[in-house]
Amino acid sequence: TTFFKKKTYSMDVTQENFKENFHLFRTALNQSDFIAIDGEFSGLYNKLKLNPLDEFSERYELLRKNIKQYMLLQVGICCYEAVAPGEYTCSPFNFNIFPYNCEQSKDLNTAFMCDSNTLAFLAENK
Repeated sequence: TTFFKKKTYSMDVTQENFKENFHLFRTALNQSDFIAIDGEFSGLYNKLKLNPLDEFSERYELLRKNIKQYMLLQVGICCYEAVAPGEYTCSPFNFNIFPYNCEQSKDLNTAFMCDSNTLAFLAENK
């Protein structure tokens, strides 16, 4: 049996607190035995025709083409560290990618699609 214990914090990393908290993330990353990465987007097209017999590369390409029309809003990275056989601590970090300061990043100012159901889901499941 494997047990996961969450550390006492869940770090929401923003532009404002990135510099002061980066050392916590780097330490957790360097001490981790494995990590999990998750992306939250401004929408997901749920009418894809996925075939369970597709090769992984075919499925990846279909999903990649689909998601390109949406904006990456947040990246979650959980760093897992073994503390005993079958026991891990989890250090979750949420990097808020959007909104960003468009004045500083004029090259990144692009139009994107947005799905209201996805945004409602993300707001309800912080």
